[in-house]
Amino acid sequence: MAPVIKTHRERLEACLLGGEMDRPPVALWRHFPVDDQSPDALAAATLNFQQTYDFDLLRNYSVQVINWHDRETYPSLKEAQAQSPSVVCGGLRRWDTMVLGTREQVTAEVQDAVQQTLGQHFILGTGCVLPTIAPHGNIMAARRSIENVS
Repeated sequence: MAPVIKTHRERLEACLLGGEMDRPPVALWRHFPVDDQSPDALAAATLNFQQTYDFDLLRNYSVQVINWHDRETYPSLKEAQAQSPSVVCGGLRRWDTMVLGTREQVTAEVQDAVQQTLGQHFILGTGCVLPTIAPHGNIMAARRSIENVS
């Protein structure tokens, strides 16, 4: 039986300490062109994004991730973790899935990422940022598929 986790912080702590979780933590993020020209506008856009999707981690720029978007041949999650064992990683491997894929394709890729990481790592957007043109329905599919994995 999965432990009772009441907050995002408890889920993140369990993940980082190797404890049992109710589900893997999820964090997707994106850039906010135009809004990033003003600190107040950027803060408002970031908080709105968080309130809309209720991710476990609100990204800041000190988060360590493995960026896959600059490679022609993507490593598997297992290979990426072997290369950087101290980095919490995971994620969708293709930008076009989040932008052009169906909700079913998004769900399948997220669930594959969870299986590859044995549910012990964050699920991140492809590379370091979610495409700004990703449909709301696909972002929701990624978010909801994490809840259905456990």
